[in-house]
Amino acid sequence: MIDLENAKIDYYVVCLIDVLGLKDKFKHWDAVEEDKPDTFEPIINSVLPVCHFQHIFNEFFANLESGRTPEVLKKSLPESEIGQYLRCTECKLGMQWFSDTFLFYAPTFNSSGKRFTAPVSYLLMTCCLAMLDSLFYGHPVRGAICVGKGIELTKNNFFGPAFAEAYSLEREVAGYPRVIVSSETLQFVDEVQSQHVDDPISQKMKNLARQCMTFVTRDVDGQYVVDYLGQGIYDYTSPEERDKITVAVRAIYEFVISEWRRFCDESNGKLALRYHLLREYIESRLPLWGIKQQ
Repeated sequence: MIDLENAKIDYYVVCLIDVLGLKDKFKHWDAVEEDKPDTFEPIINSVLPVCHFQHIFNEFFANLESGRTPEVLKKSLPESEIGQYLRCTECKLGMQWFSDTFLFYAPTFNSSGKRFTAPVSYLLMTCCLAMLDSLFYGHPVRGAICVGKGIELTKNNFFGPAFAEAYSLEREVAGYPRVIVSSETLQFVDEVQSQHVDDPISQKMKNLARQCMTFVTRDVDGQYVVDYLGQGIYDYTSPEERDKITVAVRAIYEFVISEWRRFCDESNGKLALRYHLLREYIESRLPLWGIKQQ
């Protein structure tokens, strides 16, 4: 039952992600026979990328959120203020899942009712890690991140203009595998980043807003996108994690080139162009990870 009288309309950050390439996999479902499990491979090949993405996105987000430990915060906050900071930056992620499309969302207001960018920062970082993971396994995704008004009608049932904007950007603007960051999101981050603060907790929250912009870049068409191979994710990760990411980037680079060549050979100009653009983005980031361009 939807209780509209008690539901709260407010500002949320939403991230809509579409798992790509399933249309081709669905073509093989005709070979499936209900009473013959040995013919179920087409279904398994279709379902696994979607289930894997749902699991890994939630896991990445949970790991980031749980990383706000008192031990880490002691380096930048008085011990007496750590509890308050943790309460102010607590972030609850909602998820709506339909077919091969996911909607992740979180309120941009904390328990004190103040605006904060922690959920935006977490979603940007999670998108970086999820994009790396999805491309590494050959399951590209496309999406958009938006900040706007919305309402949680029931648990994991989000509705509102923020969802509509994210859906429009993913369907009509994103094009190739990337995650668009809306102008409203950038404006929200800028407003928090620019506000005058005079206490340690507010300053730290302001620093989170600055951090958001390290995970965003402007693409060749002028759109702002998640920079999942950029300086922000490089600086955020440890040397050991960077070594693992470098291995993944090499594999991703090979996968993208292979897909580009495949679509060229098939005279599929639309997808060949999209993978050409993806290749251009990856090649622009290769020097950061010490990888030579082919």
